[in-house]
Amino acid sequence: MARGDKWVIRIGLAMIIAVASAVATLWITGWTPIKPYVPPKPKAALTEHLGGKTWDEASREFDRRVKARFPVGTAESAMTLDLRRQGFERNDWTYRKTDNEEATAYRSESNFICNIGAFVYWRSDQPGNISAIRAEYRQMGCL
Repeated sequence: MARGDKWVIRIGLAMIIAVASAVATLWITGWTPIKPYVPPKPKAALTEHLGGKTWDEASREFDRRVKARFPVGTAESAMTLDLRRQGFERNDWTYRKTDNEEATAYRSESNFICNIGAFVYWRSDQPGNISAIRAEYRQMGCL
């Protein structure tokens, strides 16, 4: 066997080991190039029947619904529990913002054509009650 052939074999074996190692690592961590189908979430009570209007009208109606359901003075814990039940997400539900910081909860209502989001923004006072609240319903990009 020629000296150059030994290097080809060594490099080939090293590449096989590297690829096998990468595949094993990805398999162990659960990564897959094929993402499973996730069906769209059903509408939440707060976002139901907002379609068919302009985005401004839908957003104003959503804001009205949120303010009616969670008026200023509502316990933040009760509001966040209700939002979670309706499929709203937040990075950390247990973190409490101070008076000057605005907390945000988000619900994706995206479909095949558009990325749609429902956002609820609020501030709470020291005792843990809502001191300010607003909401937006908007598209974040369509085909």
